[in-house]
Amino acid sequence: MRRHHPVVFGIACGVSLWLCSDAAAQSITPVRAVVRASNAAGRVHGLVRDVAGRGVSGASVLAVGLTIISARSDVSGRFELSLPPGDYVLRANRDGYLSTYREPVRVSGTTLLERNITLTRQASALASAATSDEHSHTDLAWILRHLPRSVLRDGAISVPVESDRARTIGRAADVSTRLAMALAGTDFRGQVNFVTTAVAGPLAAWGPASLPRGVAFLTLGAPVVGHGAWQMRAAVASGDGSSWNLLGAYQSDPALVHAWTLGLSYSAQGYTRPADRLAVAVAEARSVASISGQDRWRIADGFELEYGVRAERFDYLVSPYLFSANGGFNLRVLPRTVVTANASRRMIAPGADEFLPAPTGAPWLPAERTFYPLYGRGTMRAEDVRHGEIALRHELGGGVTPLTIHARRFRQRAADQITTLFGVPDRSGRGQYFVAHVGEVDLVGWGVGVGGRFSRYLSGEVEYARVIADWQSGRRGRDIRRAAPSTLRPDLERMHDLTATLEADVAASATHVSLVYRGSTAFSRHVADRTPLPGSRFDLQIRQALPYQPTRGSRLELLFSIRSLFRDVRGDASWYDELLTAGPPLRLMGGVQVRF
Repeated sequence: MRRHHPVVFGIACGVSLWLCSDAAAQSITPVRAVVRASNAAGRVHGLVRDVAGRGVSGASVLAVGLTIISARSDVSGRFELSLPPGDYVLRANRDGYLSTYREPVRVSGTTLLERNITLTRQASALASAATSDEHSHTDLAWILRHLPRSVLRDGAISVPVESDRARTIGRAADVSTRLAMALAGTDFRGQVNFVTTAVAGPLAAWGPASLPRGVAFLTLGAPVVGHGAWQMRAAVASGDGSSWNLLGAYQSDPALVHAWTLGLSYSAQGYTRPADRLAVAVAEARSVASISGQDRWRIADGFELEYGVRAERFDYLVSPYLFSANGGFNLRVLPRTVVTANASRRMIAPGADEFLPAPTGAPWLPAERTFYPLYGRGTMRAEDVRHGEIALRHELGGGVTPLTIHARRFRQRAADQITTLFGVPDRSGRGQYFVAHVGEVDLVGWGVGVGGRFSRYLSGEVEYARVIADWQSGRRGRDIRRAAPSTLRPDLERMHDLTATLEADVAASATHVSLVYRGSTAFSRHVADRTPLPGSRFDLQIRQALPYQPTRGSRLELLFSIRSLFRDVRGDASWYDELLTAGPPLRLMGGVQVRF
């Protein structure tokens, strides 16, 4: 570990000098670019043992949810899983043992759960279960996958070998048998959502596209035992034209030295109007393709490097090809204290939230709204956001889920900063919102916060930030001033910001509530809004489990969401992207979700 000290010291000095230069001499506020604690992985650890209490080594422990992650128990039977926030079902198995263990768990960024799993050595029971019709669907597939020899292979079809045709049929039968066994032996998991979305407010201001519409959303994935898990997600929406998306992702086992993820996505939107549908659909069709990779390299105990890249193509931009990159490190300096530093360059396109996957694994809905440049013809371009920060995190006390306090200092520079305008006078018939570039901003700030499990039912993170921004206005200030004067800022702006991400679980009623709240003195206002009070926005989601299983091992939930936030604060965005969104409508979503 000693030989890494010069590298760490050099990176830390470089980031610190950059943060403290230029405008850092002014009092600065933390630009909370992302609520990272809410995105952090939770942990599940424990012991796999036999009925006598002895540890079972080499057992496969899987967490099956939106993503599927596996781990193997060590020589003493212990295991540990690092899981992104979400709902999972824990399973365990090992050749020569039989397990009926199935337990649903809910993981957040502050979760630390301990589970002990007991396996029974019953080889004969395994064989009889595999040949019995009593075990069907997922349970049978789970058992078949761990058999040392395929039952179907033992009873393979016998065909004469005298003729070429017979040999061909035999090979085809063997291939079909292998494929059937591969599919039957794969532990597929996923979810199906059927939801309806709508906009609350005067419908005349938004047009027919704002009326309620249905969305079908499907997720399907499976583990690659000992390596990681893959996942496919797709959604399609009703309405004028067509709107759909597709995502493929692979995530390696988090226990590996290199824990990496790879994602590819494609989404399209074709908006039509009653008059001249074909011509308009061709003219207004938009598509976005993206590929990304992220790696966390555990160099030594207490020292990790994180880095990633992303390439995208937005066909409606003047320069359609975008490239983003990030890098940083985590260094544990004391048993409960961690220093983190990171730097990134993000290219963020107007309307990116419509076409790119949700950052937290939430249902990724197809593009819902249409947007256009406020001025000019087809002059939309991406904003260039450069961000760097250094932070100190410390765990308070012991316990299973200790509270964590943090302090950070950061600097961010955004060129071609975007403003998003709803309800622009005399233009509501053209699109649902408009985008424009208001100039360049250089800001510095600091922030303090606390996160963890506050009580038995409540967990999350709360952060206060103070920021100072230095503005250089763009050339089209007059056009923007007529549409939304509050989006044009003074040369030097000071602001206060409070952001909270809270999650509550009520086990007695199987209810999960998630709330994201942001309050700031710098929110832009609609032309008709004259209140001097600080602005605030929120995103409230409720999931209610029902006591009914559509299929064996599945889970049925009701979904409801209401939000005034235009963007997810946990995703990639500049500090001002949400603050410069004027007059966003209240959006509603409701429906059913089936997890299997």
